[in-house]
Amino acid sequence: MDIFASKGYGVLRSAGSGKSRHPAPDILVGNGQHLLAIECKASKGDIVYIDNEQISGLHAFSRSFGARALIAFRFNNEPWYLMDTHDLERTKTRYKASKKLVKAKGFLHTSLA
Repeated sequence: MDIFASKGYGVLRSAGSGKSRHPAPDILVGNGQHLLAIECKASKGDIVYIDNEQISGLHAFSRSFGARALIAFRFNNEPWYLMDTHDLERTKTRYKASKKLVKAKGFLHTSLA
């Protein structure tokens, strides 16, 4: 949240996101030009798994709110990376993002205007 606020974005944290019967991202940020619905994931390992329901809920919220759906990843001792949900790998039962994939397809938070 501090990263976006320091770049002039308005930031709203969704209390209890993922636990509501209505889909909601972890944070919603906007700067008058860009509106982003962001799910945040941190891992000590090199792979993050995300349930199908969480991604479909993020997509549903983003469509209804007019926001871009992103996932923010932070791996141990690494900076935050943002990645489009469409770049996630798909397994039979869930989505998957490796550190290698996130670094290849994602972008560093420092590239935000």
